[in-house]
Amino acid sequence: MDVVSQPLSECFARTREVCEAAGATVVEVPTSRTNSLGLQIARGDNQWTLSVSCNWPLDGSLPAVHLDNNDELLAHVACHGWVCVKDSESLSIDFSRHADTVAETVLAAIHLLEKSLEDSKQGHAEFFNELEGYWSNRPEMLFGRTTVEVDERSRSVNCYADEDTDFSNLNFFEGSKPSHFPTKEARGYRAVYFALPEPVLPPGPNEDLQISYLENLQKEFDAEQQALWAELLGSTPKPERVALLVSMPRAVGGRSLIGFTFGVLEGCPDADTPIANLMIARHTVTHMRERGGANLSLGSRHIVVFGCGSVGSEVADALATSGVGKLTLVDPQSLSADNVFRHALGRFWIGTSKVHALQATLPARYPGIEVVAQPEDAYRWLLTNTTTEVDGFIVALGMPTLERQLSRAIRLSHPKTPVVYTWLEPLDLGGHAVAVTSSGQGCLDCLYRDDEGADSLSSRTSYLEPGQTLTRNLTGCASTFTPYGAIQSRRTALLAAEQMLKALSGSELPYYAYWTGDGSAAAAHGLRTTAWWRQAKTNGSVDVTRPMFGSACKQCRPKK
Repeated sequence: MDVVSQPLSECFARTREVCEAAGATVVEVPTSRTNSLGLQIARGDNQWTLSVSCNWPLDGSLPAVHLDNNDELLAHVACHGWVCVKDSESLSIDFSRHADTVAETVLAAIHLLEKSLEDSKQGHAEFFNELEGYWSNRPEMLFGRTTVEVDERSRSVNCYADEDTDFSNLNFFEGSKPSHFPTKEARGYRAVYFALPEPVLPPGPNEDLQISYLENLQKEFDAEQQALWAELLGSTPKPERVALLVSMPRAVGGRSLIGFTFGVLEGCPDADTPIANLMIARHTVTHMRERGGANLSLGSRHIVVFGCGSVGSEVADALATSGVGKLTLVDPQSLSADNVFRHALGRFWIGTSKVHALQATLPARYPGIEVVAQPEDAYRWLLTNTTTEVDGFIVALGMPTLERQLSRAIRLSHPKTPVVYTWLEPLDLGGHAVAVTSSGQGCLDCLYRDDEGADSLSSRTSYLEPGQTLTRNLTGCASTFTPYGAIQSRRTALLAAEQMLKALSGSELPYYAYWTGDGSAAAAHGLRTTAWWRQAKTNGSVDVTRPMFGSACKQCRPKK
């Protein structure tokens, strides 16, 4: 997009107007930065010298603000002086209002700097919350990654470099080397992870990393950590490098992680070997789960999924991404070529047991999950399985008779356990997810009654009238299938997974959730829909749950 930038004079005039309205005085001063405003700003007892980039277009981001008189540790200010003002914080760019964008960005920077100065007077709590960001922008930064959990337990860890002559890419781990780390190990280095009880200020913006900082850290070590420190330093008469990971508590929870490498000689840090900063990428299970939006509280939950076809495989994937710690997958079938385009597995797994394939792929995608593969019939597995520590069942078989059979068996074997039954309607009609508990009133059989309460062979939730041919074939009777696509199966699977997660969090059951499509493909095939499908388009799940289940049926009615 071609945009003509407004002159720096207009940007300054607007900036002064906006800032003076907020009680700040603004004076333009020289700056060595190209196409930038140099500003001397004062508000209250605080003064700042800023350089504000006025390049246009601004590469889709706000103008960059640099604190030229950056001489102390401030939260949200990088060691090289850039102030962290982001457009995600209620600011956005209007390409037609260049001067306004510059002015509002400067005002936001002033507010942020004032908060940061106050934080520095109150003990740097916010700075330590943002320590990793400050550390990662220090000069002469090397890189590393770790699967070592950032917890409160200090310990020796494994450390390998990517290449024999390269110390800049270090890999930290415990036990066996993670499969996604480089396969060629050049050499190992002694390394220790230290968890400090209190944070220690790092070197300032204009200070180099010196051995004195290691000494400041050592002052915080307890007896066990001192022993680890002595082990790290060793006693070799030849100079060598070692690596150090250090975590510090954050006021908002969790711990910041920094790292560096330094030389040792005869049991002491080697003053002749430069200390290098390490920017550490966390590959830990806890970090990746939390950063990716998974719920850490679900890590102890165990869900059994019956059926790993188009819907069930997507259910398993959705539960894994949500943070569920253990899945038991029950399905006797292998993946066929016919279902590749509507299954979570790809064609690489054709001819392979679906549960074993998911057992291989899900932990590879989502670290920390345990997947138990059970390639057998669902009902037989339920009758012979002795596992009692199950937090929920999801039944994604698309076979009403077997589902009702399982419903009754689960009520006997696993009382007071959430169960979600989910299935798809053909083509573009929609999908269902029925969440119940295996005890009390409200069960799958409750849906198999007519409006008068009498037993029925078809569910009152059905979108299609009974007695119609729903399957298709492309090569003859041996290849009959129910027509629907990947979008429909994924949408239904997400609905089912969501109902299970709500049930685990204590939501009231039973609950009937559903979605409806426009039905144009079904109409083109001449399929007759029920009155309920037409009503469902205008009703919500909350409104229809109670009428759908009605009073308790003979399967869930309390026994006298």
